[in-house]
Amino acid sequence: MNKKIISGQSKYEWIWYVFGYLSIARISLEKLKSDKYPEKSWENKIIYNDKFVLIAAIWSIKHAIELITKSLGIIIDKTYLKSHDCGILANDLTEKLRPLNIYKPEKIDELATIIDKYYRLKFWNNEFFVDERTFDTKNDMFRYPNDHISVRFVNDATVAKIDELIKDIETLRRLRAIIDISLQAKGLKSQPSI
Repeated sequence: MNKKIISGQSKYEWIWYVFGYLSIARISLEKLKSDKYPEKSWENKIIYNDKFVLIAAIWSIKHAIELITKSLGIIIDKTYLKSHDCGILANDLTEKLRPLNIYKPEKIDELATIIDKYYRLKFWNNEFFVDERTFDTKNDMFRYPNDHISVRFVNDATVAKIDELIKDIETLRRLRAIIDISLQAKGLKSQPSI
């Protein structure tokens, strides 16, 4: 069973971490897409020419998704689940949000779709998808170099694939803002949206 934790941190701290992870991912992806990156050191040549920056960008998106689910829960009842399983976190968030009758409930479903996409690793047409039972229950794919899935696709990344990640980042930002507005309308104090 996943333990509920009462957050000792400000909800502002949580959302600024989300903002930081999404911003780092976006900046990295935009730089990779533009081919305008420093090539003065061998590290930069490997990170950008061999596209290893994608691994860090995807992990940052996945971690931001985890923190979004937790931060929204903290706004609602000051608790979050001590879990990294985004499937469980998404269910917990849905249970907290549904009774609030948010004015745009389809946005909750849209957020759930993106959470599921990264939880099940179902982006880029399942290019590095192992099988239907693949779930990132610890939210640690793309976190360590011993992850066999993350390394095998980076050299085949196209501008369209990078654009898909950037679009998901923007969708997460937009959904977060819409849900924040809805929570504020219900009298739950939030923070500036990202």
